[in-house]
Amino acid sequence: MKFVVLITISITISHMHSLKTQSYIYICSYIHLALFQVDFWQPDYVKQVKPKMQVDFRVEADKVLEAEHLLKENKVDYEVLIDNLQTALHAQFDSKVRSTGHSYEKYNTWDKVKSKSFPLYQLDVLASIVKMAFDILPSIFPSPLLPCDSTYCGSTPESEKETKALADFIREHLSTIKAYLTIHSYSQLLLFPYSYTYALPKDYNELNTIASAATEQLASLYNTKYVYGPGATTIYPAAGGSDDWAYDQGIKYSFTFELRDTGNYGFLLPESQIKPTCEETLLAVKYIASYVLDHLY
Repeated sequence: MKFVVLITISITISHMHSLKTQSYIYICSYIHLALFQVDFWQPDYVKQVKPKMQVDFRVEADKVLEAEHLLKENKVDYEVLIDNLQTALHAQFDSKVRSTGHSYEKYNTWDKVKSKSFPLYQLDVLASIVKMAFDILPSIFPSPLLPCDSTYCGSTPESEKETKALADFIREHLSTIKAYLTIHSYSQLLLFPYSYTYALPKDYNELNTIASAATEQLASLYNTKYVYGPGATTIYPAAGGSDDWAYDQGIKYSFTFELRDTGNYGFLLPESQIKPTCEETLLAVKYIASYVLDHLY
């Protein structure tokens, strides 16, 4: 397998004359278009580059010299933050670098996380599902209250640290978050609110149209068919989901992917299907992202 080596370059555009900053924004746009594979990281879209903004982007190895030449030629200050991103990624899989006791050979389909919500001596099973622990309106489909249940949602809303951290982050950045996507497996579904009630969201028509177009994009690569619709009627009713919570926080474009397959392999998807799954899903994600950028609210 041929790995692409990526380089991150940070351009700081600040304390410059207004005319100059506009020309530097043009340079960023030119780099994005001319070098083709430039991947903007912060901001995540070239058209969002503004004066006095730090811009981070990744460049393929064979384009680095060209990018650096262009930046130097236009007197743009920059700093190489990571000179070989692929090496950094490989290090995470190096058995000498990984913490002891970790094994990629061991597999567990249990999607719970261990929790200290209750004393050890009171429970045989200590876990709750992070994705089921969000604080939303009372549901006609309450999640189980027994900690040993496979879909136990936690002792209180946001009782789990992971859930609380995500919820706090979203609340702190709510004004700039325009879409929320969660990716799960399996069932080949593209879901949107609501799951905790059969009631339809006020933006149902728009969300349904987006989901329809996104699943068409996904199917265009390998003809993988996805079903789309509100969670409660498309898969099953469930309370406490982060997609419902995000939508009720005001993030209109909230979707959940349930990836391949439809049950033949379930959570144990063969390695040969992982890359195709990523490739086709990215087409749908790109469609949704493009739509959101064209319909900012």
